[in-house]
Amino acid sequence: MKIHEDNEAAAAIASSDAETTIKRTKAVDVRYHYTREKVERGDVQVVPCRTDDMLADILTKCLGPDKQKHFWSILRGYQHNAYLE
Repeated sequence: MKIHEDNEAAAAIASSDAETTIKRTKAVDVRYHYTREKVERGDVQVVPCRTDDMLADILTKCLGPDKQKHFWSILRGYQHNAYLE
């Protein structure tokens, strides 16, 4: 499974890339490390995604008309985007 992530800190925590990131997140409850465990097992892959291409934003944010129109065209299948592959 691929998780497209536009937040670099969240991606680093999930993949446990940065030792300093792990030190700063020691206060995070262990039950929130589920994604990291899945990444380590190879069940989940965290894929970087530009904020401008984050299709999920149409469901979670108030967008301007241009960005909203762009994302709706992708969802309707009118526009091919490499991000969706």
